[in-house]
Amino acid sequence: MLGITCALYDEAVELIPLLKRQKTGSVYHYTGMIENTEVSLFLTGPGLKKNKNKLQNWLHQHQITTLLQTGYCGALNHRYQPGDVCQIGKVSSIESTEEFKMTSPDENHDLLTVGHPIFTMEERDDILLKHKADLIDMEAWHICNLLKNHFSDVKTSVIKIVGDVPGEELLMEHEVKMRAYFKEFRFLYRIQIAVKTGWPFFELYKRKRMLQKSLKSAVIKFIHNYHEHPEYHEHKRK
Repeated sequence: MLGITCALYDEAVELIPLLKRQKTGSVYHYTGMIENTEVSLFLTGPGLKKNKNKLQNWLHQHQITTLLQTGYCGALNHRYQPGDVCQIGKVSSIESTEEFKMTSPDENHDLLTVGHPIFTMEERDDILLKHKADLIDMEAWHICNLLKNHFSDVKTSVIKIVGDVPGEELLMEHEVKMRAYFKEFRFLYRIQIAVKTGWPFFELYKRKRMLQKSLKSAVIKFIHNYHEHPEYHEHKRK
């Protein structure tokens, strides 16, 4: 089966209506058909800190053979714009020297997994001084490492959607406050989130809808390529 991971509900909000929420054992996931392909979606949570064992159970229970890691990432330079779709060529970690390289027919980008959200220019500059990377996230390296140790036969690709770029640190602080908006269906609570976020809510809402649609389009494109070029969706250790 084809598996898809995102960190957050609001990243996957365009995919979830296509699937059915299910529970296998203690693991919640979303399973169904996308583009005539059976898929299962698992939300890892930020950094995979709390859900590592559940991710392992999900991979085992659904016999995932190919895994697409997707979701938002931050850009470390002005080469990128919000909404850019990036096929990752190398995944590294701020905490380890081990790297994971991908094979892909598309342009590749370097992704660095960090341990906490990066909100300031000083933190970005410090990362750039010490590491060679274009983009940052909090999950990809940990998932690649888990596959290496426990699911070495599972092929994986990493496709990230640029969610923020340098200079938008204040906007991203507000973004954290409104993540629950897309998971909450009570109208009054949504109003409360909008009021708490303030004027940036409208800019962030517009951006999030654009990012969510970009992610859905990237997943559908991946599924098409998955059938046409399955040899590209694999990883190898350096």
